[in-house]
Amino acid sequence: MPEIGEIRKAKEIGYKGGYNFTWHACISCGKGRWVIIYKGKPRSLRCHACANRTLSKEARNKAGEAQRGERHHHWKGGRKHFGGGYIQILLQPDDFFYPMAGKGRYVLEHRLVMAKSLGRCLQSWEIVNHRNKKLNEQGEKDNSFNNLQLTTRSQHDGISQMERKIDKLLQKQEELMREIRLLRFENKELRERV
Repeated sequence: MPEIGEIRKAKEIGYKGGYNFTWHACISCGKGRWVIIYKGKPRSLRCHACANRTLSKEARNKAGEAQRGERHHHWKGGRKHFGGGYIQILLQPDDFFYPMAGKGRYVLEHRLVMAKSLGRCLQSWEIVNHRNKKLNEQGEKDNSFNNLQLTTRSQHDGISQMERKIDKLLQKQEELMREIRLLRFENKELRERV
């Protein structure tokens, strides 16, 4: 066990970088831990748990709000890509459609477009179906109102099943059309030989 005040390089204690660390006891609970040395002194006097306890709830909320949304250095406009061509939109707590948002304050864009066109929040059991399944150049689904339809779970399952059957039939039709073209070509060659 290291002694209080002992100084070591980061690599000696399993950290990355070339910084010096000192074994320092928390001034609140007395728990020892390695702390980076900054300008000849330990960077923090308290451990994380005690430092968080000493901050008031108001100060913690204020610090969190200062880094939220447009004020955050990684802000990208409140739009993020979700798998399968879906887009999520960040909603603020004062937004009329905020009840539709999940834990992260995001809502799927196609649900938001449908809700805005209806002028009300969508219920969790209401499903917004994309009529055209194709993705645009950016790899996003077409979320224009004309491409969306509001359904229930059972209707959506039926629509999805029918779309799969139609896709299979179109694929089979394409195969048969290729086969017909090939047979016509072979037929033409046989007639020319006779």
